[in-house]
Amino acid sequence: MPIEIMFKIYQRLIEILPYNDKVLLDFAEYLKIYGPDWDEEANEIVENVKIKQLEVAVKMAKTVDYNKYQNM
Repeated sequence: MPIEIMFKIYQRLIEILPYNDKVLLDFAEYLKIYGPDWDEEANEIVENVKIKQLEVAVKMAKTVDYNKYQNM
């Protein structure tokens, strides 16, 4: 499945289940698998889940931009 579609699927799932640690960590792992472009965001999600700052982790997960380098 295309990466951009998976981003949208994960982000929609996070909207439906916003405080689910597993979904947040799965998305962070997915980000790490598909390139260093999203390592910073993935690490921030993981760190915030670890310290139980789920609201911050959710916000970060929902704002990860697949096209972040397209507008440069």
